Amino acid sequence: MVPGEFDVTGRRRPMATPEVYRIPCDTVMVAIGERVDSDFLRDAGVVVNKDGTAEINKFSLKTALDKIYAGGDLVMGPSTAVEAMADGKNVARVIDRNLTGIETRFPGLFKQFVYEYKVPMKPAGGGKQAGKKLSVMARKNNFKEVSLGLSRDQVLKETLRCLRCDVKTND
Repeated sequence: MVPGEFDVTGRRRPMATPEVYRIPCDTVMVAIGERVDSDFLRDAGVVVNKDGTAEINKFSLKTALDKIYAGGDLVMGPSTAVEAMADGKNVARVIDRNLTGIETRFPGLFKQFVYEYKVPMKPAGGGKQAGKKLSVMARKNNFKEVSLGLSRDQVLKETLRCLRCDVKTND
């Protein structure tokens, strides 16, 4: 694909080219949108529900085909990236167990993370960083981006802020 002409939204429309890239692989994980394109699954023999999602065994995470597992939007329909990643991790755990026969091996593949409920009274990065904006005069008669984003230093400070959304305070 290459950028084509601008459409009514001001974005360049993707245009197909005759170029085709073939990448030899053993596994393909599709994670490119919110709508499930399940025609290829049906053609391959995977049972597809009326809403286009793949039917799986909830315990084995397998489709009707023995070596085909599924998760994420393909199973749930439109969802969040976090839920899709969680499904990916669960499928990887199940495949690892099926290949090795060891139930407890998968968690040991990752570094241990100690989660403490100690909340710093003052986040290290200070307050929220405010990005630069285009001046009012510079906004007139054009479609330039108004929010110019954060500087490198501001981004680094922002990453130091406490982002522990699970912690509740009585403030």
